[in-house]
Formats: sequence, C-alpha cells, structure tokens
Amino acid sequence: MLAERSITASSASTRRLWSSRRRREAAEAGLARTYRSFDAPAPYQDDDGATLSERNGARNERLAVHLRFREDMTQTEMGRHIGCSQMHVSRILRSALARLENEAAAPLRGG
Repeated sequence: MLAERSITASSASTRRLWSSRRRREAAEAGLARTYRSFDAPAPYQDDDGATLSERNGARNERLAVHLRFREDMTQTEMGRHIGCSQMHVSRILRSALARLENEAAAPLRGG
C-alpha cells in the first residue's frame, strides 16, 4: 500500500502536475497574504515619508486627471477603468483639482 502524502507546490512543479500558470497563481496567492498598512511609509521609494495611501491617492489623481482631460472620459467610464464608483471618481477629481489649484497659486502667494 502506498503512503499518502500531501503534494506541495515545489513537488508538484517538479512532477509537472501543475501548469506554469497554476504555479504562478499559487505564488501570487502566497504574496497576497502579506500586507502593509496604508499608513506605513511606502517601501522602495524616495525618502519623502509619504505613506502608501498618499502614494496611491496621488497615482489615482494623476490617472483621473489624465483620463478626464486627455482621454475625455466621463466619470462613469473613468470609474470602470480605475475600478471604483463614479462617486469616488468625483472625489478623486475634486481632490486633484484642489491640489493643482493650490500648487498653481503658491507662487502668487509668495510660497
């Protein structure tokens, strides 16, 4: 009688029981179990102290402004592209435009 044993990802890959796609999916699933707080400093970036949340917000703001003014998308279309609701796109755009307005007015205020 054969002894029962579990098949690990490494033994399965050596036995070619899993396709390369399934091995990649298994590896990605393992990475998904690790996480960082959005309030933690962003890793592997310039040492400006920005958090993951701030970096993701800035990236989404740049993308939203690009999609709205360069690609001429509606907020609903942008939401589908970014992966959020039209209401959230509206908030992202409002934040981005307020930031741009403040940065444009800073030289005029002397700052």
